[in-house]
Amino acid sequence: MFKLLGGLSVYFKYQPIRTDNAVFRLHNVFTTVLLLTCSMIITATQYVGQPIQCIVSGLPTNVVNTFCWITSTFTMPDAFAREDSGRPPM
Repeated sequence: MFKLLGGLSVYFKYQPIRTDNAVFRLHNVFTTVLLLTCSMIITATQYVGQPIQCIVSGLPTNVVNTFCWITSTFTMPDAFAREDSGRPPM
C-alpha cells in the first residue's frame, strides 16, 4: 500500500510559507536594533551626566537636583522674567 501511495508524499510535504524576503527580514532586524539602541541612549542620559539642573539659592544644589529628578520637576529660567497674564494657560 505504501508503494502505491508513496509517490503522492511529494505533494504533501510541509513547506514553510514565507511572505517576506531577505530585504524585509533585514529591515525588521535593523529597525529593532535601531530602536533598542536609541532607547538605551535616551535611558543612559538620565543616569549619566547632569539630567536635570534646578535653579536654587540658599540650598544645597545636590539635594535640590535630586529632588527635582525624582519628582520630575524642573525650572524654566525664562519663566522668572515673564509677566502673569491673569489667564489660565491653554
